[in-house]
Order: sequence, then C-alpha cells, then structure tokens
Amino acid sequence: MPRPTRRTFLKCGAAAAALRKLLDAHKKGIALWQGENGCPSKGGPESTGALANLEWDETRQAKWLLRRILSDLRLGVELTSYFHTVDLVGYRGKTNFKGLLRGADYTPKPAYFAYQCLCALFDAETKRRPDLALALVGQEKVHLQDAAFARRGTALYAWWLPASLQRPFAPQKLAVRLPVAKDAAIADPILIDPLTSAIHKLVPASTSDGALAFDGLPLLDYPLLLTDRAACL
Repeated sequence: MPRPTRRTFLKCGAAAAALRKLLDAHKKGIALWQGENGCPSKGGPESTGALANLEWDETRQAKWLLRRILSDLRLGVELTSYFHTVDLVGYRGKTNFKGLLRGADYTPKPAYFAYQCLCALFDAETKRRPDLALALVGQEKVHLQDAAFARRGTALYAWWLPASLQRPFAPQKLAVRLPVAKDAAIADPILIDPLTSAIHKLVPASTSDGALAFDGLPLLDYPLLLTDRAACL
C-alpha cells in the first residue's frame, strides 16, 4: 500500500470541495454521503473483497476505521458509514473480514470499540470548527492530519500521522498550542485514546494570551482526541 502523504489528503479536500461546487451548480444544499467505508481485519488467501491482498490484523483495522471516519468528518461529509457490521463468512467461498464483529462467533473486534468511542463523541451535538485549528510549536515539518470540532460548548481536537498501516511505526511526540475560544473552551483537559478507550488527564501550560500549550503529546498512526472532561459526560 502506498504511504499516504499530506498531498494525498489535500487532494481529498480539493476533491470534496469540487464535488460540492458541482452539486451546488445544480441544486444548493445536496449533502455528501460516504456510503461504504471498510477494511479487513485479516488478509491473505482466506480473505476476499477489497484490500484483502494486503497484510491486515484487527488492530490495523481499528486504526484504519478511526482514520477513515475522522477524515470524512474533517472534510464535512454529512453522512459517513462503515462497511460492515459482521464478517461475511462464505462470501465467494472465503470470508470478507471487514466486520466489526467476528463472523465465527459474533464477538466484537477492537474496531467495534473504536467505532463506539467515535459515535459517542461525534454525534449531532458535535460540529466542525476549522477556526479552532491547533498550531504546531517548533514542528512545522510534521505532516500530521488534524481536525477541530466543538461539542457542548467545549473544543474537541483530533490528530494523527498518515503513515502506512502496513509498516512498523515508531510513536513520536507533538507540541501544540490551542487557540482561545469563549464558546469552545477547555477547562479540564483530557486525552482520549479511542483505540484502547484509555483517558488521561492533561496539565497544560498557559500562554500570555490565555491559550493552552501542550508539550510531549503522543503522535501516533491513528487519531487521538483532546477535549474537556465535560464533553464526555
């Protein structure tokens, strides 16, 4: 699988904008729907369907899901769905392993819990807020993907490095600065890992203008979420 680059994601943004422009030329307000997102939790000779020829496991599937869904959300896609709920056992004589549940016994995979975490936070109360974009501190050349949202009067940030999920990855560190926003403040910051469901309390450093600065945040190959504890209640 080719390694995604920042240029790849910029092209995705440009493609979404071009499609909206085309739709608006015919009828204003038509929503963009992403109807089928999914990747397998197992590749190889037993697997079938799209991407089945690559090396996958259940952790890589969960990472892919988090990246795919948040990519759609950051592009403002009005509806994004995951394909599919349970593995298709016996599909074309093999198994399509894209399910959130294992086809053999219907037990949940890591992707199930990762999606559960996203669905709890990114519902109708969560809105895109590009004006709240985080700023890198001394790391301008880091080609991360990031997105800003607001939920129940507090900010919600996501970021990840679009590295290949087919290769080993070494975690990195990130220093960021969050802008001041009265309608989307963060008083009790926490870091959420949607892959493991772990929640960590953060202690920021205040800047002279009242913004929040964080040093040494994890930068992984899947999204982490920074928000206020109140957003999870």
